[in-house]
Amino acid sequence: ETMYDTKANPAGFPPQALRLITLVESDSLRTVERANIEFGELYVDHPKLLDNSDWRAVIGRMGARFTLRAQEAIESGIEGLEQAGNYYTLAAFARPQDKAAQRMAQLLEPWLRAKQNEQLSTNLTSPPRNSQQLHEQLEDLRYFLFGDSLSHHFARELLVPEVKSLILRSEDLMRNMQTNLSLADRSLLAYMDLVEFPNNEEAVFAEPDMELIAHRLVDIGDSGHRLELYLVLRTATTDDYTVAVRAQLPSDPESTSPDSPRRAIFDFSPRPPTSQWQPGETVAIGRILPVAEVADSLYFGLYRRLKGGSQWGQLANTQDTLTLLLKAGQHR
Repeated sequence: ETMYDTKANPAGFPPQALRLITLVESDSLRTVERANIEFGELYVDHPKLLDNSDWRAVIGRMGARFTLRAQEAIESGIEGLEQAGNYYTLAAFARPQDKAAQRMAQLLEPWLRAKQNEQLSTNLTSPPRNSQQLHEQLEDLRYFLFGDSLSHHFARELLVPEVKSLILRSEDLMRNMQTNLSLADRSLLAYMDLVEFPNNEEAVFAEPDMELIAHRLVDIGDSGHRLELYLVLRTATTDDYTVAVRAQLPSDPESTSPDSPRRAIFDFSPRPPTSQWQPGETVAIGRILPVAEVADSLYFGLYRRLKGGSQWGQLANTQDTLTLLLKAGQHR
């Protein structure tokens, strides 16, 4: 179905508007930047179109066309995510009442931003041929999975299934999945249900009943450091715990007390919340620590908020509530 009969032109649109319709019909308008230019010039020259009901109806049909093309791009896998992001953004612009298009445009925004800023080290379009390539693809996945809330939701909903599919296509690598991989990489693969979670207990909690199987602190440049935590819940909980991250930072020589250690709190609510974790499944959570220097020490724990205070989780066989992740001089 055509969006508009440009030859008969029953609504009497100006030639510039007809040209824009033709661009959309022929799939020649594929980016937000190009659309901004084309629509901007049209409305500067013909501002009355903004209040023209016939033109608004054409814009709505454009939005439907963009949505259809976005869905087709999504179905093509990782290769189509960037184009899908552009199409959904155009669809959301054309049909602001379309909540589904608005949501998808927002969900794909982190991917468009990362591609534009060249944040990714791999193209994530080919199956990894060796453990090094696998590690690099997992690093790109981590960029989103442990990023802000929107990036995390994009990773869980769209990127994790695609990366998992890529890895499954590498049969030789699947047969030797545990070879030359770090504990953190194996734990992330367990999170993706590609391997069993590593038999490694860095810390075991009695309340809630879970174990920390791996962690990593990564320098990410100007943004600070990324903390990754890989956990396995052993018994279901109905409570939503807050993750406690407490750091003792290097002393500041420019402060009034240069010899006194600096303490920082980086607590956060995990995504998804602990009440949604399933026993036996590997969970990958983390956050960005906005500090330029590695902490002298870094502690991890769990607590839940109660009226009038908090109840801390307990490490197994001890009275401690926090486990030491990092000592001075270590950087995992």
